[in-house]
Amino acid sequence: MIELKDIQVTFNPGTVLENRAIRGISLEVPEHQFLTIIGSNGAGKSTCLARSVVRRQ
Repeated sequence: MIELKDIQVTFNPGTVLENRAIRGISLEVPEHQFLTIIGSNGAGKSTCLARSVVRRQ
């Protein structure tokens, strides 16, 4: 199972360039299920994946 809870990512926090890339994403993917994430450029797809890998380690 893959489980993400309240994932939030902010680039350049506390500066004038602060950018909240991901705001509170939560999801569960049961065992033997597949997940596809789609969205436009800059929507946070890769950032979400990278964050989930960091959490798992």
